[in-house]
Amino acid sequence: MFIVTTLMFIIGNAALAFILYMSIQKDQIFDLLFKWQNMLRKFDVAGTTNKLILYKILGGCLLCFSHFLSFLGFWLYLLFILELNAGFPTFWMWIIIYLVYVPTSTTLSLYIHKLLK
Repeated sequence: MFIVTTLMFIIGNAALAFILYMSIQKDQIFDLLFKWQNMLRKFDVAGTTNKLILYKILGGCLLCFSHFLSFLGFWLYLLFILELNAGFPTFWMWIIIYLVYVPTSTTLSLYIHKLLK
């Protein structure tokens, strides 16, 4: 059960990252509703380190955006597993799961983007 849940979260997180990234592109739903590309442009033009980091993780860089969503998804996954009380692993096991979850979800998101673009 633990492995199936982990795989479902990894695949779901990767698919969500792809869908959200496509939704913030020019003239797509989140861009039309929230003027997402204008916000990104303001961050890029500002040129400060903090603004450039926000620019990248909020959609200026596909890899950074996917990695950020994978990072957030891992913490949601962790909360879900802890809520199940499914004999959760030790601290070191969580470190290993993190090191598998985040890169796998990020890479899968990039692969989905490449495959469906």
